[in-house]
Amino acid sequence: MDTIEKLKDSYNLLTEQLISRAIKGDFDYVYTFLRGADFFGGYINRLLHQGNKSLFRCDAGRNRVGVDYNGNMYACSVYLGNKDFLVGDVDNGFNENRKTFEKSTINNERCKNCFAKYICAGECYAISYQSTKELSNPNELICELKKHLIKLAIYFWNKLKKEHYEAYKNIPWNLYQKGGFLAAFFR
Repeated sequence: MDTIEKLKDSYNLLTEQLISRAIKGDFDYVYTFLRGADFFGGYINRLLHQGNKSLFRCDAGRNRVGVDYNGNMYACSVYLGNKDFLVGDVDNGFNENRKTFEKSTINNERCKNCFAKYICAGECYAISYQSTKELSNPNELICELKKHLIKLAIYFWNKLKKEHYEAYKNIPWNLYQKGGFLAAFFR
């Protein structure tokens, strides 16, 4: 079994653990997980908390920049010093390169017809650049894992809603609304 399959299996087990904890009323455990930095917790959270389409994976270059000791501004702090991420400087403001980060990554060829694009919101610019030397070209293995995690997030909410409705309705931070763009997943 390769690494990606082992990782998927681990997330499958985690999903069942989260469902079990929710059924038992251990919402603190579930909530703590959703507030963490893990992609999966973010997808579970994103499905019902935001209720809106996510168009960007992060706010790199749009609402957040990293600044080096010379005053150069970079779209992502991971790539301080990399000219491809340079979006301006503190004295002169933003340059034309900033527009690169204002485009949603979900419009690229690989993402535009994906069922998960509004939950995933595309690839991290830094990971994409590291893997493919392009800012919005997703890494295939990460893409495969993310799709699996999004399916598990949908499964998590559907399982609770359809088979354990008391647990589902007692989750205090459940903001699910009928008719939203994700409503089709929860019928």
